[in-house]
Amino acid sequence: MAFRKPALRPGNALVFNGSSQWHYREPKSSGQFCNLLFFHYYPAGCEDLVHPLRWADCTGISELRPLCDLFETL
Repeated sequence: MAFRKPALRPGNALVFNGSSQWHYREPKSSGQFCNLLFFHYYPAGCEDLVHPLRWADCTGISELRPLCDLFETL
């Protein structure tokens, strides 16, 4: 798999679906920075997947129940 490095200039932006594409950022040199803005969403019908307390039930993986119990104590 080959990565393509986008050529961004000041004032440019890049929009992509990070959950379905491999991606990374190279470290910035001292004094350099970039602003990042993240939009998190979930498709209709997937609400149970964003609530950790529902993971064991919605996935049918009972082994997740102890993890769900940890969230209840927070």
